[in-house]
Amino acid sequence: MDEGVQTAGEQAKRTREQRRAAWKEWLEESERLNQLVLTETKGVPVDIELALRAARADLEARDARVCGGDE
Repeated sequence: MDEGVQTAGEQAKRTREQRRAAWKEWLEESERLNQLVLTETKGVPVDIELALRAARADLEARDARVCGGDE
């Protein structure tokens, strides 16, 4: 077998393994954070739209303070 092809195949395999490991790490962190949210909210679902609106309003207020108002 051509050494270059084997090396490319090995590199592709390593890349797949790294991506899979990163995905599994992300999945575990996501599950941990989900459990933390459920614990903190005592099982009450979080209204994502409400949270996004509140965050957006907070950012707009901060930007207005930083930029000096309605410019």
